[in-house]
This record gives sequence, C-alpha cells and structure tokens, in this order.
Amino acid sequence: MATEQDNIITLEGSSEMIGEYLRYAVNSILFQRGIYPAQEFETSERYGVPMYLSKNEGVKRFFDAILPNIEEWCCKKSIESVILVLYNVRTKEVVERWDFNIKHEMEGIQQENVPPGDSGAQQIISYKPLQKIRGEIRNVMRQIASSIAFLPLLDFPCTFDVLIRKCGAIPQKWNETGSIDVSNPQTVHMRQFSTGIHQMATSVTYSLQNDN
Repeated sequence: MATEQDNIITLEGSSEMIGEYLRYAVNSILFQRGIYPAQEFETSERYGVPMYLSKNEGVKRFFDAILPNIEEWCCKKSIESVILVLYNVRTKEVVERWDFNIKHEMEGIQQENVPPGDSGAQQIISYKPLQKIRGEIRNVMRQIASSIAFLPLLDFPCTFDVLIRKCGAIPQKWNETGSIDVSNPQTVHMRQFSTGIHQMATSVTYSLQNDN
C-alpha cells in the first residue's frame, strides 16, 4: 500500500490508485456531460478539487463490480486500457469516447525483498512522493472538468458503457463489443500522471461538427 509516512507505493497500492482515479474520473465525466441529472450526484473533495459521484444505485453497483477486476489486472500487467463510451440512446451511435491508457513503468521501480513468510521473493515498489502523484491527478481532473468548454453539447439522451482492452482471457460473463469509432473524430489528450509503477494517459475523442 501507499502510506503518508514513508511514501512507499507497492504494486497493489498503485493499482488501487488507478482504480480510484477511474472511479472519480468517469463519474465526473458522467456529471459534466449530463448523462444523469445533476441532482443525482453528490459532491466531495479529492485531490484538492471538487469531485462528483453518482448516487444512482445501478451506477454504483456497476463500478463496485468492475473496478476490482481492473485493479487485479493492473497488478498482473494484463490491462492496456479502459474506455468510456457515450452512446446516443435513440440512434445507438457512439458520440464520444474517453480512453484511459495504462502503461506499466519500469524506470525507477525497485525490486525489494519482502519480509520472511510473505509469498514471493520480491515485490515491486516505488518511492515517488504521494503529494506529487496527487498533484498530477489533480491537474488531469481539472482538465476533465474544463473539457465542457470545447466538447459539443449533448442535447439528446445518452447512455454509457465501460470497455476493457487486456491481454489474455476475459471473464465469462463479459461480452465482445462492436465498433466504437467516432465519426469525423477529433482527439484531445489530457495530461498524464504516474505512480512510479503505472502511467495513466487520458484522452477524449468526439465528433467534430461541420460548420454549414
């Protein structure tokens, strides 16, 4: 785990940070893009900025079910990206896609011997300061919040899904997905953040509107 006292971040602690970021980032996008009414969100402060979490029980159960899998795959280095897709409810068209690409860093990572009796001979740790990591995440969250300034207005009902790109087998109850291409795409890359073990790169792809 990551602790304030010694700033040691383990592989498991880093994976938990990735999961926490995804929970707040995706919920904030659902709020900013009006996928659910504003009154269905509660506000809290995290990373030094206001965060929005859905109070919808179905949404909460969805994230409670999917995030443990994502964190496990981060530990196993088998996940490549998490993708939030926004669909037009009426036409089923993909109107927006948020890509959260995960890389497993090697530079600066140390292999430390673990105490006797623990499973495994070594564990992966990072000494990157927590304050610096949270500052990097805060910068990304601010960009997500400000994205409403350039993203097209979604003036029609939308729904969402979360997709996974990973190596190896997927859980039996998970299904393959079809095309998630956006027509006339424009992509904006947000700032990246790193735990010293995982690197997260966030981007949004939306349909560029033609001026008539």
